[in-house]
Amino acid sequence: MAINTNPLTKKSIKTIIVITVLIIFMVIYVYNYNQTYNIGHEINYTFDGIRYQANNINTGSPVKITINGVYEKEYGSKYYIFEGDITIDGEVCSFVSGNNIYPFNEDNLSSLKSNSINGNFFISDKMEEITIMLSTPTQDGGSRFSYKDGWLISAPCKSRSEAVEISNKLIQQKYKNINIK
Repeated sequence: MAINTNPLTKKSIKTIIVITVLIIFMVIYVYNYNQTYNIGHEINYTFDGIRYQANNINTGSPVKITINGVYEKEYGSKYYIFEGDITIDGEVCSFVSGNNIYPFNEDNLSSLKSNSINGNFFISDKMEEITIMLSTPTQDGGSRFSYKDGWLISAPCKSRSEAVEISNKLIQQKYKNINIK
């Protein structure tokens, strides 16, 4: 009578194979998740854009926008942040708190300011398009933006009609019924 001294049975070999395959799939999943969501994307854009007034087809002047920094998903959150520099016609902007870290909400909306620029801005998924709603000061010390006659900046674009198209696409992520003309 033969005695089986092999400690690995067919059942234990199958279990080891299943566990190994599961571990491989988990490693691939975690790697892909980190590559997609947590690793920052280096942003180095220089855009030609247009500054224009809503509902006034006779407006539109060129602007130059540079964006340099890292765009990434905020750790432990579903929202994104951009850390870096945004310059509009040579004027360096900052987030409203004064730093260069811009948090975005679920509608890809954040705020910026400089000496002469104050407003909210929308971006596309990897900051490949941007539109800024420029706020004007009010008598009570605050600021406001009007979709009727407010000023906007959109990029990248070469004409007012392209700027309006970008603005509508990005703003309608949050405000579905807004249509800039």
